[in-house]
Order: sequence, then C-alpha cells, then structure tokens
Amino acid sequence: VRGAYDAIASLVRLREKYHFWLHIDGAWGGAVVVSDRLRKKFMAGIEEVDSFCWDFHKMLGTALICNVFLINNRPHTLGRVCSSGDDSYIFHDTGDNQVRDLGAVSLQCGRRVDSLKWFLDWKFFGKTGFARMVEKSLDLCQYAEQVVTGSKDLELVFPRNSFNICFRYRAKKADAGKLNLAIRNTLHHEGTSLVGYALDKGRPFLRLLLASHDLEKADVDRYFARVIETGKFLEAKIV
Repeated sequence: VRGAYDAIASLVRLREKYHFWLHIDGAWGGAVVVSDRLRKKFMAGIEEVDSFCWDFHKMLGTALICNVFLINNRPHTLGRVCSSGDDSYIFHDTGDNQVRDLGAVSLQCGRRVDSLKWFLDWKFFGKTGFARMVEKSLDLCQYAEQVVTGSKDLELVFPRNSFNICFRYRAKKADAGKLNLAIRNTLHHEGTSLVGYALDKGRPFLRLLLASHDLEKADVDRYFARVIETGKFLEAKIV
C-alpha cells in the first residue's frame, strides 16, 4: 500500500544466519531493476536472493497477464516441484530432441506463450526504453507529492516512499473516510480516473499509482483539480 521497499541487503544477512529461503515480491516495484540508477537505490542486493517475481503487466504496461518467477542458483527446482504424478503421456524426453522441452519444468505446462509479449516489448523498447518509463513514473510521483503537499485541500496520509501516493481530500465537516471513498467512486463512475483506495485504521484514503506512460504533469494537475472540485461538491451536499 505504501510502496515501501525492504532493505534487501539486511535480509540477505539474516538469511545467511538463519538459513531460510529469501523470496522478493517485485510485482509492482520490481520494475526498477531495468534502471541501473533506481535498482541501486531501491533494490541493492537483489542478485543475492533465492527467488524473485515481477509482473511486467503492471508498471511497464505489458498486456495482461505477463510475469516471471526467477530462482537463483537452485538447479532443477521447478522440475522437482512440478513433477507430480505421471506426465509421460505428455513429455517424452528421449535424448534426441532437437529442442529441449521445457514443459516439464513450467508452472503453466503448455501455456508458455505469455513470455512472447515480454519478448516483443523488450525488442521494441529495450532496457533503455524501459528504464526511461520507470524513471518518468518516479518523476511524476514526486511531482504528484508536491501537488498534494502544496494544496490546502489535500494531505498525505503517509510519506511517499517511492511510486505510491497515499493521500486524501481534507474534509471540513463530513467524515473524511466516507467522503474520500465517495470522491473516488464518483471519478470512477464518470470515467475520469480509476484510482484505488486503502484503509488506515479503518478509514479509506486514496492510493494513486501513475501506471500509464502517456501521462504528463498536466494530467496529474487535472486529476487533483477534479478531486478537489468533486470533494467540495460532495461535502456541500452531505452537509
């Protein structure tokens, strides 16, 4: 919810002491690995963990669904995990196959074409193009934070850690949680924005993730202006 990154290097030291499996969930924030600068800032030590997952269909915008699960220095782990039951009717490893059949070590068996979407995106954008996307997203989040902190009608619920802006409209008289949920639902239903929400001690607040790479600062300004406009309108009706 807050977009916070764990201190991976510290976790690696704990893993070395207590010998547990260290897995890193990079579903959203793992996209920083494509940027040398942001990887060093947010995910130093990632190459030392035991496993890492990352959803390409989130921050980088690959078409649903497309993700990867990487296992570090554990030969044939998926082969052992996935070899349940008799699969001889599907896979016939006779040793003379021209192309190695990876189905036996795949979580999805024959549904491996998900990776094709990532391959095509990689060929088109390349690592440099992906890095620009992620760095631009962070720049826009920093700008969004400035808009919130500079507005008398908005406030941060938590300090920004990275890409997530946790904020709310400042209610004057109405219940802040109910009002912010009503703002979010109004903007969703009218087709202005689809922004999620989360709870802080049972009270809803808005959780802004800038996932589209077509967004610019003007779009951020328009969104917050509409939040404020809607908040004032709804609070006037409630009161």
